[in-house]
Order: sequence, then structure tokens, then C-alpha cells
Amino acid sequence: MVAILAEVLYYKISGNPTGKTIVLVHGYLSDMRYWRPLLPEIEEQYRVVRVDLLGFGKSPKPRHGYDLASQAGHLSAAIRASTPDESVIIVAHSMGSLVSAEVARLHPDHVDEIILAN
Repeated sequence: MVAILAEVLYYKISGNPTGKTIVLVHGYLSDMRYWRPLLPEIEEQYRVVRVDLLGFGKSPKPRHGYDLASQAGHLSAAIRASTPDESVIIVAHSMGSLVSAEVARLHPDHVDEIILAN
């Protein structure tokens, strides 16, 4: 497993290094640990990138920059840093769904599929 603070957001990479990449984006009042129960089900087949959104988990907690455009920009940068040469599947929950939908809208070439919950 690799853990990185890229640009601004903290993320971890695990799973099958040759598999299609799934980016897991947590919801409000959570962090990447939200996805731990799912990992055994997907890590064998997929390369998994779990992200802590700005202000959560191990990502920085600045005084400003929590608007949708900023969060989407940081998430997009983390996706490009973790997976520079391919598009990804995003699975997101709650507030992470809103941010992920904005990333898919702004950068459709980075996102093959998006699954939004809540």
C-alpha cells in the first residue's frame, strides 16, 4: 500500500496494480476509513485509490477552500497524480458524491464510470 499527500489531498493506493482503478470518495463527517469494509471485496480485482477530502482525515484543514469548485479541483488533482495515464471509476458517498459529480462534469475524460450513493 502506498500513502501520499499529493498536491493537497491525502490518498492511499492498494489492491491489484494491474487492475482498473477505482477511486473511493467518502462523505461528510467521514474519511477514507469509511471504505475499509469494502476493500476485501475489490482489492483483488481493482487498483484502489482512497482519498481524504480537504478538511477530513489526514488531508489539510485550511481556513478556506471548502467550496465545491475547490474540493473538485483538489480531487481531480489527486486522481491525476495517482492515475495519470488512464480514466477511473469513481465510487462516492454523500458529500463525496457531489464533489465527484463535479469532477466528472468538468473532466469527463478522467472518469469512465461514476457510482454515487446518498
